Amino acid sequence: MTKKENKKNLVSGTFLILLLFLSLLTGCSEKKNQKDTKSTSQGRYVEQQIASIENANQVMGLYLTEDKNLIFYFSCFEEGNTILKRCMLSSESGELSQIPMAWFHGLGNILDISEAEDGTIYLITTDETFQENIYQIKDGTTEIVSLSDTTQLEKNEKNPSQLCGIRSLPGGDFLLLYGNNGISHYRGTDASLLKKYPVIGYNWNVDIYNGKLLALGLGKNEILSYDLNSGEQEQTISFNNLSFSALQGMDKTGIYVTDTTGIYRQNHGEHTWNKLVNGDLTSLSLPSIAIEGVISDGSDGFFAIFSSEKNLHLVHYIYDSNIKAVPDTTLTIFSLKDNPTIRQAIGIFQQQNPNVWVEFQTISDEASSANTEDVIRSLNTKLLNGDGPDILLLDGLPVKSYMEKGVLVDLTAQINTLAENSLMKNLINAYEYEECYYGIPSRFTIPVMVGEKDTLESIHSLDDLMIYVEANHNQETPFLTPSPYLFENEGILMDYYDVCSTNFIGTDGIDKTALSLYLSNMLRIQQIQEANISKTNNDIVSGEVELFELMGISTPIEDNNELFYIQELTGKNAVSISPFNLKFTLKPFFGGTYYTPRWAVGITRTSKHQELSWQFVELLLSQTVQDIYLYDGFPVNSQSLNKIITDTMKNQKNDIGLWTICNQLETPILVDQVIKEAVQSQVHALLDGTITPENAASAIIEKTKLYLME
Repeated sequence: MTKKENKKNLVSGTFLILLLFLSLLTGCSEKKNQKDTKSTSQGRYVEQQIASIENANQVMGLYLTEDKNLIFYFSCFEEGNTILKRCMLSSESGELSQIPMAWFHGLGNILDISEAEDGTIYLITTDETFQENIYQIKDGTTEIVSLSDTTQLEKNEKNPSQLCGIRSLPGGDFLLLYGNNGISHYRGTDASLLKKYPVIGYNWNVDIYNGKLLALGLGKNEILSYDLNSGEQEQTISFNNLSFSALQGMDKTGIYVTDTTGIYRQNHGEHTWNKLVNGDLTSLSLPSIAIEGVISDGSDGFFAIFSSEKNLHLVHYIYDSNIKAVPDTTLTIFSLKDNPTIRQAIGIFQQQNPNVWVEFQTISDEASSANTEDVIRSLNTKLLNGDGPDILLLDGLPVKSYMEKGVLVDLTAQINTLAENSLMKNLINAYEYEECYYGIPSRFTIPVMVGEKDTLESIHSLDDLMIYVEANHNQETPFLTPSPYLFENEGILMDYYDVCSTNFIGTDGIDKTALSLYLSNMLRIQQIQEANISKTNNDIVSGEVELFELMGISTPIEDNNELFYIQELTGKNAVSISPFNLKFTLKPFFGGTYYTPRWAVGITRTSKHQELSWQFVELLLSQTVQDIYLYDGFPVNSQSLNKIITDTMKNQKNDIGLWTICNQLETPILVDQVIKEAVQSQVHALLDGTITPENAASAIIEKTKLYLME
């Protein structure tokens, strides 16, 4: 089976909160009807690296022979041609062989391939017209397969064919996988249709074992088992929180399911799922990899193939009875939100430190009914009692209060040492207090403006922007490109909140007049943009200026001598700016030196593992993690940043000056999530006119008064 997708603060006793909020702190979710085998005192599954294959992708045809040789195919690009290779991991020697398939030349682009035990091969290819062709390779002869019933291959609006896989069966028959349209069984001799199975048939969630077909059911959280001889359904197996992208398999012991949280097994004749492999302790949880295939090794272990960028990685999961089921040490990380870069660092750290358990506690906005203010109070209670997390992700937290009250460890010496060797020196002062550093961002983003240079140089504030927007009101080309989310619930009222918040939030609290002015300006810009674009117009109107948060840039694509960019944007304005007009330039928001620290880390003073915590921070800031781009901001490691900019700009004609901008950044934007949510709570009333900006500002100040006093 294969898969083709790239997956608690010092407060007075008056405000101690019931510890029930701690139940909201969740890491990776566990399945409700499953037992976790790590509850035993000794022994757990460990991951062994077998081999890495460079410049390879599209794993197909994964299966285990009777003598336990592992077979799989992959495609690669060599000297301008697509090459198909067959790999075999020998059960005797442990060596991995790769053999190019000469017969594949000229057959088109491969979609899937499947090899039977007798050597018969079926494959699906597409030609330059995207026509799908099915071939059989047997005894050195390649023949095209013509189906007697082509109904499922016919493409129309009612039947958008999804031919996405093929499976060879013993005796010469084969299965075709049609995605949501099920699986069909064909006779090998004449390609006549024998049976249809009402299941979900994609490459990664279909398995054949001992005359049984295993696939996802059409219902939620169910796996179906069919007898291929009779065509009758035999079992419906329930699995809570079954992901569409999960991989299913079957062997002599039972059924197993794999996703990013681990590998689970249900033995034949039983109804309980046991968690065999903990994803948090292995590569399964790494955001930078995709799980291409998992298969039983024929005994009690599993082989898995991962893809990352252009490489494949083959690993083996085996049970080690000499290692403790639960690591000796627990390192706890707390964050208001989940993040792929942190998870990437955790995965690598776990591999480097098998006797350490990294517990990542996050509060999901979607999953939690508690508001951020309550969560932070609960966190503060834990910190006050000395049993809080070891590491805090500082994004959205009341960092200034934490620094003032001694909640965080002084990391000045360590950060200065890293800055000399690898960090962007202008970004290390984001969490500075009284000439000491208490935290460091792992990523950063840049609020920027795109437009003609002379125009951008005259915009230094939201007031300036407002003047230009007013002047171009009702013009054919608006000054500011309207947001595609203009008519969503919050409109654009929060779009510039982060970068403007320093104007109305200071050491003395919230400035009512300045906040009221911000809300007034944004409300007026909202109204003008609404006048410039119709609710029924799906096209994005191009304006003279674009404003957004720059998360990163991808490799430019040249087409007809015009330079196109795909920009990854944060927040609600996650749209592409394409084409990037060559007469335009890129400048920081309002001509300043603003940047937004992302996924910043600090170590708590009450941590019992401060040295271990710093080891994690060092890894997080190293090129090992920073070189991996996960669409959540630019790396703060200078070598990693230079690499991503160099790789992006190497074929570029027009220098947008990104490296220069990054080196000039010096003003961090630190957002307190509680205050931000208080402002958000007034947006709907502002938009429907039931409250004025002045009254909204008063309501926000009243709502946050108690929080700020703490």
